Amino acid sequence: MKKIIFLLLMVVVLTGCSSNADDCEIRTHEEILEAYPNLRDPNHILVQISYSDLMNNVLTSNNDILIFFAFFECPFCQGAIGYVNRLAKEAGFERIYYFDIRAIRTEAGERYRALIEKLAFTSEEMTGVNNDIPMMRVPTILRRNNGETVGWVTQGAIWNDNLDALDPEFSELLTTLYWELFTR
Repeated sequence: MKKIIFLLLMVVVLTGCSSNADDCEIRTHEEILEAYPNLRDPNHILVQISYSDLMNNVLTSNNDILIFFAFFECPFCQGAIGYVNRLAKEAGFERIYYFDIRAIRTEAGERYRALIEKLAFTSEEMTGVNNDIPMMRVPTILRRNNGETVGWVTQGAIWNDNLDALDPEFSELLTTLYWELFTR
């Protein structure tokens, strides 16, 4: 019996989080801080959520909420995260829902299609198309209130030679766009 349990446990550990898994690796507060060095805020307000939480709870919420669509390996997401966290806190938000979109966006399957449909995004609002569906740019920060999208900011970034810092002109533009979204 112990061997069977051990083997099952090993299968779970070795296979990790597939793009079909509903609740992929959800990182703790500290793990998010570690994965995003540019966050630099031990009291950050990011809370990572699963696909099922996103679709069944967060997107159906009537509260005024922010959702950060990104993934840890994205340099643009790394650059934006500090701005998003700081400005959201200054605007009075107590939480930013973080959804790691990489696996389902790459797969471009039914779960991704359901998300894009629920958000009512069109191809003109995206950077490209994969498998005949719009591809969400990252990072995208989305604001919703009363179950409806209030607005969003999505970016292509202008980087200087140091990937840890945004170009100063772009940094100012990004700060303005985020602030306008958070204070509408």
